Amino acid sequence: MFPPLILPARARVVWLAAKLVRISSRSGKEVRSPHVRRRLDGRKMTAEIAILNRSAIALAADSAVTIGAVGVNGHKRVWKSANKIFSLSPENDIGVMIFGSGDFCGIPWETILKLFAQQRNQRYDTVAKCKADFVDFVISFPVFDAQLEELNSYLLLLGLAEDMCHAAKGPSKTESKTALLNHLKSRTAEIEGLDDIDHQITSKVFDESYSELIYEALRDKISFVLSASVKKSVSALCRAALLKTVTSNYETGIVFGGFGKDEFFPCLSSVMFDGKTASGARWWGLPNEITMDRWKESTAFIQPFAQGDIAHFFIEGIEEGYIQFLSATLLGALSANSKNIVKSYVPEDEKLVESVLQEKENEAAIASILEDFRELRRKKIVSPMLNVVQNLPKEEMAAMAESLVEVTSLRRRMDSDVESVAGPVDVCVISKGDGLVWIKRKHYFDAAKNSEFPARREKRRRHDQA
Repeated sequence: MFPPLILPARARVVWLAAKLVRISSRSGKEVRSPHVRRRLDGRKMTAEIAILNRSAIALAADSAVTIGAVGVNGHKRVWKSANKIFSLSPENDIGVMIFGSGDFCGIPWETILKLFAQQRNQRYDTVAKCKADFVDFVISFPVFDAQLEELNSYLLLLGLAEDMCHAAKGPSKTESKTALLNHLKSRTAEIEGLDDIDHQITSKVFDESYSELIYEALRDKISFVLSASVKKSVSALCRAALLKTVTSNYETGIVFGGFGKDEFFPCLSSVMFDGKTASGARWWGLPNEITMDRWKESTAFIQPFAQGDIAHFFIEGIEEGYIQFLSATLLGALSANSKNIVKSYVPEDEKLVESVLQEKENEAAIASILEDFRELRRKKIVSPMLNVVQNLPKEEMAAMAESLVEVTSLRRRMDSDVESVAGPVDVCVISKGDGLVWIKRKHYFDAAKNSEFPARREKRRRHDQA
């Protein structure tokens, strides 16, 4: 990472956090700052599944929470008792799943969800309205730890700065500067191609809050002086990252599933939060929103969240990584063949044009092959499975959701040093008539020894409503 810098006071703990993540993973040294340790160690790696048909929605999640590399010998630890599915409130037939980081600016998401249910205390017409109201609640939620408020943003920006430092390496200052400029150009184009998020930060606020931190990090690691134009490009890249769906790796997904008061079929809507900047919370909606009554092609859906590779393999018969490998390999083979043809048979003055044409044709051919492959999977694997799912009874939907999480857990046990998906699987089913019903749910206490617990909570809820 970067050596010690003279940073703004509020940024020192953030720089330390980013540095200690790497130190602890290499040497096993204990992270001393309780603020840093609490924030960085609560990273939840998980597998979650939502299965919908016209009658109900089943939600399933594992119980593993991965504690960062701060234990003995730097090893990660996994606790298998985290709750990731919650009932929103007795007034609503809506369940909530969380994945990713377990807190928002140091505040556990479970606490935020329960405060939201208590303070808003209403029945929502639609799941989408519930999600929108929750977003407003989080945006205005008070943060009590100033050191953690903008941690996600600092980690994101320092990560970008570290990439710039790695790119700005060369045998001479001129070559290093050229390499940095090329990196800035390509990375900016990549980020600009991402989706916008519901967040705004002006150039003035960005420069006042973050620019000096980034410049100090770069000045200490690169071999040339940053010119005004380079500084401008660096700031533009980093500010663009805060305005796009670029994550800090400590983001959290919140999934809302169930029935609003006016909805006859189950719906699913989700949102991603990634900390705060000097201008407020960074958040964006995820593209997997499902409103069942609007879909004519299908009346069943299987939607994985977080670690969805095994669920994708089960649904489509192949992992997404293999599809990407096949695409790159086929394109590479066609490109190599095209270069040989151009080199051997095309006149010198026509080689450039022919090379461009060959490249476009190769890309079109690969796209056509992948589309045919996708259609084959849809007909032979996906559609027959969804035809069964659309008629599954509630208990079978729950069993299927649980099985997909368990098989992901088994795979992680075999192919990973850390069981990032593990523990008992919590499962619930939400239907229009019965509301949210727990099929499997762990408790940190013995219900038989706490028989007064339900009555106590109900008394508290009625008092709060009064």
